Amino acid sequence: MRKFFVSAFVLGAIFAFATSSYALEKTQARFTGDAPDDWVTSEETISISYYNICLGWVWVWSGFADSEMFGTVFNHGAGVLTGSYQYFPTGAPPGYGFTGWAVVNNVKGEKPHLEGLVWPAKAQIPFLPAGAGWEYIAWGVLIGEWKDSFAVSYCLQDDFGYGTPVNVYSDGPFACGVCFPTDRTTKSYLWGIAQKDVDGKPIYTENPGTPLFDGQCYVEWLAAVTLKKVISVDSESWGGIKSLYR
Repeated sequence: MRKFFVSAFVLGAIFAFATSSYALEKTQARFTGDAPDDWVTSEETISISYYNICLGWVWVWSGFADSEMFGTVFNHGAGVLTGSYQYFPTGAPPGYGFTGWAVVNNVKGEKPHLEGLVWPAKAQIPFLPAGAGWEYIAWGVLIGEWKDSFAVSYCLQDDFGYGTPVNVYSDGPFACGVCFPTDRTTKSYLWGIAQKDVDGKPIYTENPGTPLFDGQCYVEWLAAVTLKKVISVDSESWGGIKSLYR
């Protein structure tokens, strides 16, 4: 898919977001990209996203720790997760221990805990963002109708202690109360350091999700998913779900 190049005009506002396990920094940048080419909305397919950059500005987040997990919780109807998108303005070079993982998880709780993989054979893949645009992953993962929501999350690696160069976009600058209400329900989280299986693959974190906060409002990662209906779902309820998203 096409990459969208971004010129970041850093305005010098650096914000430290700290908990016991990490400290993120953010800077303001002008967004010059576009929506992904292949977002499709039809009678059988919907795309879901929660971010809003109506003023054309984004936060650029950096300073992720080794094995740190972050991502977005999506509410859904039953179907297949066909693909996910995340905007990475800066990626990482291969061969330096930066290859991490992309994971699909069930979630539980008001502050979502990651609850294990939806489908282990397909819901956990190596991931190294190239940067300068949308990163697309084709999943083909069945999302069961007995679950209210799932998360697409990323586990960033820094095997040799260089400090990961990966940056991630969210909405936020100047937008709180303008592009979205100040009390918007957040869907974007930081989950801290990943728990891993015997092969070193992330499974979940024991930390409840920490909403992404920019000092003024809860903000959303530039992320989206596409879902295709394959399980019998009442047409009226499916239409209701579609009407909530673009």
